[in-house]
Amino acid sequence: MRRDMELVRAILLAVEEFDEPPLSWIDIEVAGQEPEVISYHLEIMDEGGLIEAKDLSSDDGYEWKPLRLTWAGHEFLANARDEGIWSTTKKLAGEGLKSISFGIFQELLAAVVRQHLGLAA
Repeated sequence: MRRDMELVRAILLAVEEFDEPPLSWIDIEVAGQEPEVISYHLEIMDEGGLIEAKDLSSDDGYEWKPLRLTWAGHEFLANARDEGIWSTTKKLAGEGLKSISFGIFQELLAAVVRQHLGLAA
């Protein structure tokens, strides 16, 4: 399964919007996405340090649930939240979006934010 940066962003936004203190697992639904695909992304986002999530899989199926964003998740989302910045970054990445590393994508996103703010790169 390929990592989908649109889904990563959607998950981060959904977790951020959850109003409760981080005491219980959050149910995440993203339009057009199968629960197994969301669970896979939650798992790799946990591995990557963007969220705190847990494997709640059972005999009933594969299921990961998030608890909260991490500092790194908040940092990424601070740059990725704005739709214009997100769109520009995706356009600059082009087809590479499907194959570049997350670190390079973060650098590109940060460069677009700096440009948007009129800061030197």
